[in-house]
Amino acid sequence: MAHADTLKIVGAVDVLLGEDAVSMIPKIDGSFPELIVTSPGWRPDQALLAAAARAHIPVWGDVELAWRLRVRDGHKTADWLTITGTNGKTTTVGLTASMLQAAGLKA
Repeated sequence: MAHADTLKIVGAVDVLLGEDAVSMIPKIDGSFPELIVTSPGWRPDQALLAAAARAHIPVWGDVELAWRLRVRDGHKTADWLTITGTNGKTTTVGLTASMLQAAGLKA
C-alpha cells in the first residue's frame, strides 16, 4: 500500500493493485493508464503486463519509479546505496547498515 500512497502524493489519479487490476482498467473511466508500476516478481507475460505491452503503456519496476521520484520540487533526496542478488541480501544489508552507522551516517 505504501507504493499507492506515494503515487497519490505525486499526483497519480487512480491506483489499482494486484492481479485483478487488468480487468478493472477499462471500467474506471473507459481509458487506459499512462503508466504501470510493477514489482520484480511479475513476469512480462503476466496478463496485466502483456496488455500494457500491446497498448504501448510504459511499465516501470518499483525501483525505477523510486529513482525517477528521487528529485522532488528541485530538491534531491538522500543518496542511494542498493543491494541486489539472489542470496545473502539480508546479511549484506545488515553488515552495510552497521558500517554506515559506525561511520556516523544514517542507515
